[in-house]
Amino acid sequence: MTYPLYLAHINDTHSHFDASLLHFHIQLDGEHYQIDAHCGGYARLASAIKQQRKQAQQQGCPSLLLHAGDSFQGSLYFSQYKGKANARLLELMAPDAMTIGNHEFDLGNAPISQFIDQVSFPVLAGNMDLSMEDQRKTLPLSNHNNLYPYQAEQQRASYLLKDLAEGVKLAIIGITHDQMHNIGCPDPDCQFIDAISCTQATVEHLHQQDIKHIIVLSHLGYQGDVALAKAVPGISVIVGGHSHTLSGEFRHLGLPESAMGQLWQQGCLILHAGKHAESIGLSRLEFTADGKVVKFEGGVQFLLGKQWHARQNDSLVSGKIKARIAEYLAQSEGLRYQAEDQQIQEIISQDYRPAIDAMRQQVICQVARPLAHTRLPTKLLPQGSEISPWYAKAFIKPLRPLAPPILPCITQGGKGIAQGWPSHQSRYLWPFIAL
Repeated sequence: MTYPLYLAHINDTHSHFDASLLHFHIQLDGEHYQIDAHCGGYARLASAIKQQRKQAQQQGCPSLLLHAGDSFQGSLYFSQYKGKANARLLELMAPDAMTIGNHEFDLGNAPISQFIDQVSFPVLAGNMDLSMEDQRKTLPLSNHNNLYPYQAEQQRASYLLKDLAEGVKLAIIGITHDQMHNIGCPDPDCQFIDAISCTQATVEHLHQQDIKHIIVLSHLGYQGDVALAKAVPGISVIVGGHSHTLSGEFRHLGLPESAMGQLWQQGCLILHAGKHAESIGLSRLEFTADGKVVKFEGGVQFLLGKQWHARQNDSLVSGKIKARIAEYLAQSEGLRYQAEDQQIQEIISQDYRPAIDAMRQQVICQVARPLAHTRLPTKLLPQGSEISPWYAKAFIKPLRPLAPPILPCITQGGKGIAQGWPSHQSRYLWPFIAL
């Protein structure tokens, strides 16, 4: 006997409420074409999730929506609303669980505490130890009923139980990055337990309760998930995030080599769904009685709108060629035409986008010519980006009057933020290299 489950999963959505412009590259009838298409966004995610839930309900199967962390940061929506818009929109999607990513701590613990206050769904961070948290803080984390942190007395993670079938329970363990103080800015009284040892202790406890169907909702990155699966037997599925990895085969769309095939490691299925709300994992699984996945259907889908353009040698194509390309796209694995959920789209358009549009209209400065920006030096720009030095100078100017200590750091141009220092030290950062 097997037990079916419909699984939808997203990760590293990074406040990308609107669709993202992506460029696919296809080979068709011996010719190369570039496809420019707006993909994803929260309204299309919500629509795809509703469709899958309806399909599961019609078949009498359980379904799950899981978010593997890093909802925060990444767009002007977060700069403006600091997670409040994220909470409202995700609450409407109604995840069954979300784990906490490192970017949830970019501004310390207060914003993620406010986020958890605003949502009703479970937020999992089973290796986050709050046993020493200062309860005098304005916004402590440990007083949330929908937060599942580390259980210091039991020395294992809190976990969520769901019904897989009559008399059969499925456990979901949330595990976040255990090097959080090196890559994020959590408060000093918030500690993180080793991911592997915490997961191992929790899986052993679940097996003692005769619970064999176990999903780990992870924010360890793809390689971290591989290491976890190798070290801890008995995990059915790892749904991961952090590394922006795509699970599946996407070479036919010209996507970079970061895409990975579906991977079973020690009998554990590892799944990642990309980044920036461009795509979503939509699958149907079947489990054996001992928790093994024996059937996997579906996979990661890029959610396309109806409007897209095809180019060949920088010229737009139309007519019969575009119709032939449309037929190819409709039949391509990993692509799915998806309508937008009107409720989500109206909220974004009416309540949040006007302030963002106003921000985009602000003139910061005038430059005499276009400035080049590359992350690394090139032959044309042996010193690298022309923009990054100005970015570094913008940091240096307000820092000059400050007394020591002045801490050096390296910042990358793609982030626009110095990463890796505790929030109480961030005002002493002195960028001397910008990539």
